Amino acid sequence: MKHFYTFLFLFIICTALLFGCNKQHAGTEKDRQYENTGIDQESDIASQSTVEHNTNSNINSNIDAAIESKIYNGMTRIDASIWISDDLQYQDLVHNMIAVCKQTDPQGSFLLANDQDILFMAGLNALEIDGETPVNPYTTYEIASLTKQFTAAAILQLEAQGRLSTSDTLGKYFPDFVNGADITIDELLHMRSGLVDYYTEYETFFADADETRINQIKNGQIDDQTFLSYLYQTELKFAPGSQMQYCNTNYLLLAMIMEQTSQMTYEEYIQQNFFDKCNMTYSTCCEVGNLTSVPEIKDGYTKLGRLCRGAGDIHSNVIDLLNWERMLHQGKILDENQLNKMFDMQDNYGCGFMGDDFGNHFHTGGLESYESFVGIFETETYGRLYLIQLYPCKNNELSITSFIHACTQ
Repeated sequence: MKHFYTFLFLFIICTALLFGCNKQHAGTEKDRQYENTGIDQESDIASQSTVEHNTNSNINSNIDAAIESKIYNGMTRIDASIWISDDLQYQDLVHNMIAVCKQTDPQGSFLLANDQDILFMAGLNALEIDGETPVNPYTTYEIASLTKQFTAAAILQLEAQGRLSTSDTLGKYFPDFVNGADITIDELLHMRSGLVDYYTEYETFFADADETRINQIKNGQIDDQTFLSYLYQTELKFAPGSQMQYCNTNYLLLAMIMEQTSQMTYEEYIQQNFFDKCNMTYSTCCEVGNLTSVPEIKDGYTKLGRLCRGAGDIHSNVIDLLNWERMLHQGKILDENQLNKMFDMQDNYGCGFMGDDFGNHFHTGGLESYESFVGIFETETYGRLYLIQLYPCKNNELSITSFIHACTQ
């Protein structure tokens, strides 16, 4: 497609702004154990399976049960690790996706779908934490900054309910924050606050912290009031609203505002309003140590817990994320006005999504040893395409962009 290179340019910018670490390679495992799979539009894998959340030994039996009940249908397993749609109208897209797998040999779980069908699924070159089960569409990963779209959707829901306004200033919610009087919720959503990033610029944000405090911060062992005490001492990097600069602090503050206005914890709100509604059975908030994937970097799990809520805390898999993206983009989470607001781009950043001039929305994510990508492409031939990529390793720019190209060329 003619807009691919515009999209790719924006994607590279977005990737450069997010969390990042160096990649370390581990061994691969090519042998896969699963049979033909697929999902029709009204079927949801997670809601109909009998597996308890994060019970790794039951993953295989879960997939077998899904096959027997015909939850998966209309797909063929072409080798031990890749499933493709049987519908010939998708054969060009499927061919492109298979070619990317062969050329880039990625590690992780991958999915391409539209609003009616799943076109392609793969679990490649990695094992789950039991050391035996190959990664698959159920495998859970840190999705990092893909979390932000959930936070943004929650804020817009609360606005529709009259519990807040995106024109509110932070002074309403954090009265001791002097600079808060000049920053609006809308500017947090669109990355235009001027705040220092507590994650990527932690040495500046936590400038007065001693070694003991830094260790507490890295392990998520400080409370909100301690975090806010550091925030109140920082200076703005630029006048709020004057420019866009990616900042994780924005979305942690949005999570705190969610809690104040909803009278629920962030975890409760996301669970009840999104995970439950979208049948995201395998997804969790703010938990540490419950993933079924294995990071390539030793001890590469993020330990921030609630200290990264709203900005990068969610654990999920490709099936749950597809359920979410379909519900969101089909207008089943936000009303039309709020959905339009979510995708109102200011300097190519909306509310938890980046976007281009052709109606495409996307975001990347990255933490210590995880990377992720979600892209939603509007096409004439296939309708709306959902591309979801979850990696247990870093430095996946080639495979990420190759999968994007496979969908948009």
